[in-house]
Amino acid sequence: MSRIPRQWKLIAVYMVIAYLAFAVCIEVAKRQVVDEDLQNTTRSENAAP
Repeated sequence: MSRIPRQWKLIAVYMVIAYLAFAVCIEVAKRQVVDEDLQNTTRSENAAP
């Protein structure tokens, strides 16, 4: 059984970290869009006489 080189382990770790960061960014962006939509609806309701 050949031992896995350290470089490949580092690459795998970096890929996992990058994927997690990417997923977190997408979730945050989705939540910001939802928050903006909610703020816009409440603003229009408040603005209406």
